[in-house]
Amino acid sequence: MTFTWRPSRGEDFEIGILKFAGLSSLEDESPHNFQFVVAKTCLPFRQRNFVEIKLTAMIARPAVSFKAFYAHQPKDDDGNKNTKAFTDTLDDEDVERRIRNFTEEINAVFFAADAEGKIQILHSPKNFGGTRLRPKHKVAALVSLGTRATTVQLDEKHAVSVTSLRCPNLNLVDAQSTAEGIKSIPIPDDNAVITCDATNIFLPAPWLRNAVFEEDSTCPFEIIVSVR
Repeated sequence: MTFTWRPSRGEDFEIGILKFAGLSSLEDESPHNFQFVVAKTCLPFRQRNFVEIKLTAMIARPAVSFKAFYAHQPKDDDGNKNTKAFTDTLDDEDVERRIRNFTEEINAVFFAADAEGKIQILHSPKNFGGTRLRPKHKVAALVSLGTRATTVQLDEKHAVSVTSLRCPNLNLVDAQSTAEGIKSIPIPDDNAVITCDATNIFLPAPWLRNAVFEEDSTCPFEIIVSVR
C-alpha cells in the first residue's frame, strides 16, 4: 500500500508502508496514532534509508446521506458570515458568467420551484460542456438528500434567467405566524410595482440551507415560517 507525502518544500515522496504499529483493525472508526515505518523510495537506491514518522489519522467514513454530508461542511461558518456572497452569485448581467458561477462549486445546493409550486432541492451541479472542445453547455445536478440521488439535466439558461417579481409587503408576511396565514396573503396583481428581479433558481447560505433541510417540506409557505 502506498500514499503520497508532499512536504511543505520539495518533491513528492511515494511512500511504501512497511509496518503498522498500534493499529488493531482498519475497520475501527476511532482516531489512531499510526506509527509508520516508511521508505524514501524516490531517492537513489544507495541513499535509501528508513525513517519513522508518527501521524494522527482518522479512518474515513462516507456520510450516510447527502443531508448528513451537507450538515458538516467545514466552510459553513465562513459562508454564514457572508450571506451576500450567495445572494450575489447569480447577480451578474452576463448569462455565461451566471452559468459559470452557478456550476463552479461542486457542493452547491440550490432551490427551484416545480410546476406545482413546490420547492425542489437540487445539489452538486456540474457543467459537462462550456469548454473550447465542448462549447455547448450540458449542466446536470442531483435530486434527493437520501443515500442515493437521481441525476437530472437542467435547462441552464432558463435556470439563471431573470424574472421580475411582485412580492407582498414584508409587514404582511411578518404579521403571520402559520403557513396558512402566509398562504392567505393576497397575491399582488400584474399592475403592482415590481419588487425585485431574481433568477429562477436560488442559492442559499449554509444557515438557510440547513433550516430548509430540517423543515423537510416542499411547501413554500411552511418553509417561509420556519426560516424567517
